[in-house]
Amino acid sequence: MNPDLKVAVLRVNMYTGAPELREETKADGTRKTTPPSPRQLGFAQEIKGLLGQYLAGEQQATGARPGRTPIGKFEIADVTLIEDTVTPAFGTYEIMTAPVKYGEPGAPTSGDQVLTALRTFFSSDFYRLQMMLPAYEDYHQFFVSEPIPSVSFVDSAVAADFQGSAMMAVLMSFLAVLFYLGIRFELAYSVGALAAVFHDIIVGVVALVLIDFLFGSFFSVKIDLQVIAGLLTLIGFSLNDTIVIFDRIRENLGRDRKTEFAELVNTSINQTLSRTVLTTFTVFITVVVLLIWGGESARSFTTCMLAGIISGTYSTIFIAGPVTIYMRRRKARKHEERVQEAMAAHRPA
Repeated sequence: MNPDLKVAVLRVNMYTGAPELREETKADGTRKTTPPSPRQLGFAQEIKGLLGQYLAGEQQATGARPGRTPIGKFEIADVTLIEDTVTPAFGTYEIMTAPVKYGEPGAPTSGDQVLTALRTFFSSDFYRLQMMLPAYEDYHQFFVSEPIPSVSFVDSAVAADFQGSAMMAVLMSFLAVLFYLGIRFELAYSVGALAAVFHDIIVGVVALVLIDFLFGSFFSVKIDLQVIAGLLTLIGFSLNDTIVIFDRIRENLGRDRKTEFAELVNTSINQTLSRTVLTTFTVFITVVVLLIWGGESARSFTTCMLAGIISGTYSTIFIAGPVTIYMRRRKARKHEERVQEAMAAHRPA
């Protein structure tokens, strides 16, 4: 874990109801808390989405505004409503950034720069205009009740938790694949699919590291939460093609038990090849368009997907199938060895 990674946590007090509802206090003068309403809970996700749009726009526009200091690239990891602060017309929202290393090329220079950008969002024309749109009709009365008071910086402890959660998500996806394919097909297919997926993840991460190392001066790509999302998407995409081929193998195996398994795998791959290529090409074009015109905010995700789509196509054909053949042969060989041992044990001396 890199000890230089930092996470900024910001708490914002918001009025969320009509003026007549704002003052709800107990006899001792403290606020009377209530369960959060669906509107108050939903606003947490709206803040996260709007902050993402605002920051992406600001990060792209600073270069076109002479005299304005670039704010650097950082992301919002989560926005939550602190439930013990909630009244019918009030709530405190906690905004947490993704881990970032201040001072790196393209990153914020300090935590104060991050906090300034977050504060500015709530007083910006962008926020006011968005809250006036029909899409946000339920939130027209939501506004900051006072200057943002609560700020904290969390270092490697929370950043490590983010990385641990990301690794756990990838690990759980592997286990889910192993369980699903083991039930639907058999263990040999699970191992073949996992070998292909593991290969795709390695290729995707290595491609990002090489691109950032070679072209980082004008095409910087960092491994962040977008990359984790891209890797999880890539796992699903790669498995989709693999399962189509495995399903055809099982179908052909049911029709023809005499042909050698390796030949059946080869036939099944050829039968589904056009479908695999066409599907991959369609997704490839979409990702390329997103990479070119999606802006810097989507660069990590699209670069990871682009590398993974290419590797996922050939890994489905040249890794999943051969590994499955090897596992089936290994299983058959062990079965034969056990039969031979059993026969030798019962053979009269």
